[in-house]
Amino acid sequence: MYRLFLKHKLISTVSIFAVLCALISPMLWEINSNAWIYAIFYTFFAVLAFCLVESASDKLLKKPSKALNLECDPVPLLNETGEHLKHVRSGISHQPLLLNHAVALSYTGDYEKALEILSTLDIEKYRIISPYYGFLKVIYYNNLSDVYDELGDLENASLYHEKTMLAAKKNGVLKSKEMILARASEHLRKSEPEKALEALECFKGRTPLDSVCSAMVYAKAYIALKETDQAKEKLNFIIEKGNKLYMVEQARKMLAEIEKAQKTDN
Repeated sequence: MYRLFLKHKLISTVSIFAVLCALISPMLWEINSNAWIYAIFYTFFAVLAFCLVESASDKLLKKPSKALNLECDPVPLLNETGEHLKHVRSGISHQPLLLNHAVALSYTGDYEKALEILSTLDIEKYRIISPYYGFLKVIYYNNLSDVYDELGDLENASLYHEKTMLAAKKNGVLKSKEMILARASEHLRKSEPEKALEALECFKGRTPLDSVCSAMVYAKAYIALKETDQAKEKLNFIIEKGNKLYMVEQARKMLAEIEKAQKTDN
């Protein structure tokens, strides 16, 4: 049903509106014949029909999002959002769809494509029509910071980190696990691994994805501190638990570099 809503949004909205009117109108005629009563109810039906159709994407993304968070598999989210974007080119759900697609691309290692999508978004456009505007802004800036970091553009990574923190403070999520990881990553960019580890002391992951992401930050901090045994432990954890995340490939490369350096030293 929800896929049908996505493919035929206008027809679905009109159909739901018509069904609601057909069901409720006879009761309205019996209760009250005032025109303004009809206008209020019909307006409500129209808004309800619109919201039901617009929520289709959220419903269909629940399972792929669960696969990412619990199974460390970004492929279902990548495929699902890609399919949705073929049909959803505007409206309230368009912005979150693009963000989710960019997130999935990042977790599969396609950082340039993720940046291309994020760079085309106009967050301010959704200030009025999206009730989640504030949180979208935090996610948007944080993802931009992460992507620039992965692409080696540390200046822009830090710039968008600052914007992330300002938006997070405004929306009361400064102490969230995502922001703790963001602060730790910023310390690494500033060559402050000790502060990164200190920031991670407050981190409490809730999902396997959280554990893998935090393990990567830990590993980078330990490498910077030349604590190779701890770094190898975290990298092996990522390789074991990361499933289809691009971080698994990164962890293998980092582990190989550590082992190569140790052989050279010996």
